[in-house]
Amino acid sequence: RQIAIIFDTVPYPTRSGDNQRIAELISVLRDRGWYVHLVLCGLVERRFKKICRSHVDALHIYSGTGLRTRVRNTLRRAVRCLDRAGNTVGLPPMETIASRLLGRPLAPLVIDYWQRYPNGLSEFVAALQASFAWDAVIVEYIWLHRSIDNLKNGIIRLLDTHDIQYKRVEEFASRSMVFPLKITRDEERRIFDRFDAVIAIQSAEANVIREMCPQVRVLTVGSSGYFPTSATSDPKNGRLLYV
Repeated sequence: RQIAIIFDTVPYPTRSGDNQRIAELISVLRDRGWYVHLVLCGLVERRFKKICRSHVDALHIYSGTGLRTRVRNTLRRAVRCLDRAGNTVGLPPMETIASRLLGRPLAPLVIDYWQRYPNGLSEFVAALQASFAWDAVIVEYIWLHRSIDNLKNGIIRLLDTHDIQYKRVEEFASRSMVFPLKITRDEERRIFDRFDAVIAIQSAEANVIREMCPQVRVLTVGSSGYFPTSATSDPKNGRLLYV
């Protein structure tokens, strides 16, 4: 059985909650006999490609097409190179420097999660599916939902939500902040309806989705909350366990 996971962040090495969750998902699927394809969107450094290949059965990289995408990727590479060079002499990241110069955080000005969808991804995914005859596809995060546009009937389509995004928009707005994804409840509902099943982390989120989309199958798949046992059995100065 073959399954593809479409993601726009490198999950290895695990350095965040969503990375950890995806890593666990891949591990469980492989333990249960699935042949796992990881489809990564964006720029992936060679060292991370090697790590990813050691954890999955097949790795596919797609960085997008078009002039706008090439310009954005070139800028990202330049920033990464500058950050690495600056780190050797103790300089802060370029984003921090730019924020100080502007007098305000840079992220809300330049980050738009919808822009993380690379042009041509749906065609790339469809070509892979035709070659490998995937049984199912899991799309990680709602802003990559268009990646299923060209899939043929018969393949199971799942969306891993991680969060109810329209609620995050409301939460940010209540604090006079701007969430980097513009989406309404109705827009999110229509996207959920495109999938055979929607994955939620918590039962509260699953209940909201069922209310939004009564006809959509909702799966509640949590996270293990794993942490090294040495954090409590071998305490050391300067070590912090944050739950």
